[in-house]
Amino acid sequence: MIPHRSCQTGFIDTSPSSFDWSALFTRVDPVDISLPVLLGILVVAAALSIPRATWQWFGLFTTLVHELGHAVAAILTGRVVHGIRIRRNHSGDALSSGRGVLGPVLSGVMGYPAPAIVGAAQLWCVFNGYTSIALFAGGVVLLLTLLVIRNLFGVLVVLASAAVSAALWFYAAPEVQSYALLVLGIALLVGSVRGLLTVISVHWLCSRS
Repeated sequence: MIPHRSCQTGFIDTSPSSFDWSALFTRVDPVDISLPVLLGILVVAAALSIPRATWQWFGLFTTLVHELGHAVAAILTGRVVHGIRIRRNHSGDALSSGRGVLGPVLSGVMGYPAPAIVGAAQLWCVFNGYTSIALFAGGVVLLLTLLVIRNLFGVLVVLASAAVSAALWFYAAPEVQSYALLVLGIALLVGSVRGLLTVISVHWLCSRS
């Protein structure tokens, strides 16, 4: 028996008599997106990642993904991650240590493309029917991140992000999950470009001073 999903609300009926947990991990048919819906998704993604009023909040998630990019690259190159901090002004740091030359270089660089990589991966998952699995995997990664977060504000950012992922994974219908991940993926792509432009502008201003 598969979970009953309400056509009116787009959310799952989670009553014990009708709920099948295995369906949360099952590949589904990719959502069919019409042009008006696609345009709406693009508008919402732009509204999240461009205006200052919304970027002050969504940018915190982009910063978290950026710092996780540093941390994951450090782990993959044999380094030890000591902690991640996320600050209200969108700054952050991921501290790691280890031997060798390649590790510090990769861990230092990989934060910048990380939001774009995660965003592209989310788009791929949507178009290949792995939306629910992507949400579950993302939630697990976020919960594991709590082990290395070293400041209270960072913990709040991680918990808020994990709560959104869990709510979508557990309650939302496949169509709603797909639309949400498309918005998030595109917004992360925009956020990655925005972050890179910020770094370039800072270095440019420093070179002129």
